[in-house]
Amino acid sequence: MKISEESLTNKYQWRMTVEDVGFVIGTVIQPPGYSAMVTPAQIIATICNIIRVKPQDMLGKNKAHHISHARQIAMLIVRDCCPYWSHSEIGRHFGQHHTTVLYGVQQAKRRIGEGGPCKQIYLKACGAMKIAPVRIARS
Repeated sequence: MKISEESLTNKYQWRMTVEDVGFVIGTVIQPPGYSAMVTPAQIIATICNIIRVKPQDMLGKNKAHHISHARQIAMLIVRDCCPYWSHSEIGRHFGQHHTTVLYGVQQAKRRIGEGGPCKQIYLKACGAMKIAPVRIARS
């Protein structure tokens, strides 16, 4: 089926935006191996259960290594599972600046690729939410 510009505009002259397309891709068209829609709140709750901390700690400015590393892993999973969320939106959700999200995702990927506790947290979280781990060992 070919999609034309006219087919993206309905009779009320409403045009699909990039955000609309991202929402459709993220909610209707699921990548292979992914479960149904996983929300950022579910991701945070799952990781909090794994490392045994309160969600308030994950969403705040707590700089303890075990919490900040888990927060970075959560940001990575949110970015992968919610493709329609921008880095700025993820940052607002976590109480962080979008550049902190960019750095956190990069660090989470590095730590997961190295193995160790971050990889264990990542794999446990993906298993608990029944999502495919997609960023392991990609630097």
